[in-house]
Formats: sequence, C-alpha cells, structure tokens
Amino acid sequence: MHHAHQKAKEVLCSILCDCRYTRRVRSRMTLRRLRSPMYLSRMRSFPPIPYTLLDLTRTLLQHPRVSTTVDGEENIYAGSINAPDGSHHVLFISPRMIDFLGKVKILQGDGTFRARPSIPPSCQCFVLVTTYKNSVSKLN
Repeated sequence: MHHAHQKAKEVLCSILCDCRYTRRVRSRMTLRRLRSPMYLSRMRSFPPIPYTLLDLTRTLLQHPRVSTTVDGEENIYAGSINAPDGSHHVLFISPRMIDFLGKVKILQGDGTFRARPSIPPSCQCFVLVTTYKNSVSKLN
C-alpha cells in the first residue's frame, strides 16, 4: 500500500509541476482530494466479490490477475474440486512453492476454523507451512 501511495504522490507532483495546467487547476489537485476518485477507479477494475466458493472459482478463472503473485510472475490459483458431499474446495499454491516443496524436510498443516474468510462463506482454511532458514513459511 505504501508503494501505491508513493506512486500517487509522484504522479500528483508531476502534474502540479506541469505548466500546461493553470495555477487554479493545479491548486485544486491535492492528494486528499484525488485519493477517493483514484481508489474508486481502481476498485472498478476488479470483479465483484464472490459470495460462494463456486463463484470464487469462476472469478479466478475469468480474472487471473486477481490471484497473481505480488511480483506478477505466477498465479497462485491451482484449482478447485467438488467433493462427494457437495462441498466445493479451492486450492492456492504457486508453481514456485511447488518447487520449494521438493526441498523441505518437514511439512506441517494447520486447519483453522477461526481465521477464515466470511465471504465467500467457508468452514475451514487449511494452510501448509514449513520452517526455512529459522522462520515459518506458508506455502502459497
């Protein structure tokens, strides 16, 4: 978030220094005044929030950028499955982490019922973790 704020400041600074705009227009262009329209514009570029895990799967398939890694190199959405009991499950793991799995000696799983998304409604969030260089790393 800090990076986005810094980038917005840089854009605003370049506009304020641009003499193509009148002084009156430049004086009205403040970060505080532009923040809300910039945020709304960015949010409109994302798909609507899915309300079921099946809708989440559809969203991830139609909008792959939603599940792209921070560096933009990989997608963490690995797939979805419908279980015999009718429940729907979604798996997130990047190809980089799959490669990393081959190097770990100890793999731990944690199925939590407390810390899970409320939208879409879910019963459990299962996370795989390992220790690497004296710290815990989650595999996603």
